[in-house]
Amino acid sequence: MGRITIDQSHQVMAVLATNTDWEQIDFETAGLQDTIIRDPKGAGRRFTEFLKNSRFIKTSNDAKHIVNCDQDPKIPADRSYLKLDMHDPQGIIKLVNKDGNLYANKKKISLLNSEHMIPLHKVLQELSGKVCLNFCVLNHLLQNPKIIPYSWRPYHVYFLRTIFRDPSIGLCVPYLYKDDIRNEWNWCYSWICSNWDDRFNRAAYL
Repeated sequence: MGRITIDQSHQVMAVLATNTDWEQIDFETAGLQDTIIRDPKGAGRRFTEFLKNSRFIKTSNDAKHIVNCDQDPKIPADRSYLKLDMHDPQGIIKLVNKDGNLYANKKKISLLNSEHMIPLHKVLQELSGKVCLNFCVLNHLLQNPKIIPYSWRPYHVYFLRTIFRDPSIGLCVPYLYKDDIRNEWNWCYSWICSNWDDRFNRAAYL
């Protein structure tokens, strides 16, 4: 303990410089020219107080992500043709990303990989005794993509406790996926009788 050393101060500044998401900061809108560049001593005093009081703002990984899984899922306007066929209410779920994994009510969300080429609806049989998740969780993740584990990127992650009905193909199950072309997370669905492709498909469960 004691006063910070010169080496420690350099280490702190290097960590901040490396890990700050500079792309989110607009130099002019934030007024950095006036508050820091033109007033370096004042900026130094304010930064000193900031460090002394540990006034760090919670990020999305620290914030509480509470999902009401009893609500009927909100179907986006571009898929208004879908009808809700089955939705398993699951109460209130708190999502937390910790050490690169996603937890629901303190239980780690795992991904099932069935090695059998079986219809999608039979995957549910392999998850007997497990708690699968519904579309409310999927929708929350779409709105908060920063908490989606990086390890999910290669897969179509199914949320099997919600089933929609497409007027063209019948019953279908939603999944979350990373659109690498647009570099964003999105969702789609598969016909419930389509074969499970173990190269890409996973099912989220507790």
